[in-house]
Amino acid sequence: MKKTLLLAAAIIAGATALSAQDFTKATELAKTANEALVAGNYEEAIQGFKNALTEASQCTEESAAEFMGTCKTGIAQALYSAANHMVKNGDLDGAIDRLNTAIATATEYGVDELKEKAVTLKQQVIKLYANNQIKAAAVAASAEEKIACFNKAIEKLDILINEGFAEAGTYIQKGQVLKSLGKKADAIAAFEKAKEMGSEIADKQIAKLYLQEASVKLKAKDYAGAIESAKKSLEYEESATAYKVAGTAANGAKDAKAAVEYLSNYLKLAPDAKDAAQIKAAIEALKAQIK
Repeated sequence: MKKTLLLAAAIIAGATALSAQDFTKATELAKTANEALVAGNYEEAIQGFKNALTEASQCTEESAAEFMGTCKTGIAQALYSAANHMVKNGDLDGAIDRLNTAIATATEYGVDELKEKAVTLKQQVIKLYANNQIKAAAVAASAEEKIACFNKAIEKLDILINEGFAEAGTYIQKGQVLKSLGKKADAIAAFEKAKEMGSEIADKQIAKLYLQEASVKLKAKDYAGAIESAKKSLEYEESATAYKVAGTAANGAKDAKAAVEYLSNYLKLAPDAKDAAQIKAAIEALKAQIK
């Protein structure tokens, strides 16, 4: 409301200074546009300010420049307000489209304050959009619907990344979505980027991915692969589970020495584990096999 009142004041001031003969139509168009803006009729306001700007551009009075600047601000403000209204009504796609136009228009007209506001709102809307898609994926009725929601989330997160507005949390969120899509390498790349940007949880996320991979390989009796993945997990975060997986895989591979080392480290980190006694017995049996 404050912004629209300021626009109205500028229009009145401009009308006083300009030639009545040449600017009557322009000022009337601007006043009507401002009234539409106040009433929330944003599309009408946008077109009204554009028409007023066109009329004013045909005049030669020096004061026309200031009046035209007011009209340009009005156009940018109406575009921003329209986008904000769409957000409140849940039309996020429409809001993003309107904000892109608002940013381009404010940039062209040099309305820096509104450009900054539009950029900030766009970032907020994109984050909201991505979050909504992730939530929708959690309750999706089918695998196809889940994947579609995740892909839409990635699409929006990539906008933030490509436009230079990504934070460490953006990459963490992208990595988690990619993980859900089964794209391990891409997920790790996203987590690594988050780590570069100072994330304190990126290492834990990467460690979990490698540990999951190690568990799958162990179940498939790919013992060498399980050990390799468990060791990669340990590079990012030391965990009892990773040592246990590596020890179990080493035992399966008939490498008693390695198995003793990994399982001993497991007990150091989890001395009160439910299977501690069983693991201790296994270690003693393995030691007996070492020549």
